[in-house]
Amino acid sequence: MQIIHQDIFGNLAGVAVLFNLSVNENIFLKQLGFGVDNPLYAMRLRNSETVELKPSEHLNLGKYLNQISHYVHYVGSITSPPCNDNVQWFVLLEKLGVTQRQLDYFPVLFGMESNVRGLQVNKDRLQEII
Repeated sequence: MQIIHQDIFGNLAGVAVLFNLSVNENIFLKQLGFGVDNPLYAMRLRNSETVELKPSEHLNLGKYLNQISHYVHYVGSITSPPCNDNVQWFVLLEKLGVTQRQLDYFPVLFGMESNVRGLQVNKDRLQEII
């Protein structure tokens, strides 16, 4: 999963989260609509419509990612159009769990077609493991 951030100056940073299949649902992904029992909710998410969380739910990315201490950092580009350069990428090396049911929701939320471009040349970018 790629999470793209943009600050008020237009600078971009991306966090790449890797997953392993698990028997336990990933609560964060469930809040985003992966594996929910309501297909209408999932389709609204896919169409970028606003959906309201239950008052007891808070979407807190830090709760799930702050415990990961090892990552790879490099300056690259976004992997989908407009493919902006100079993006600070952080690839988390510790994988989170995802159920097969949640994984099956990727085409429901994003469609079968892919907007991801192919592998690009390195352009002498430095990679730093932290």
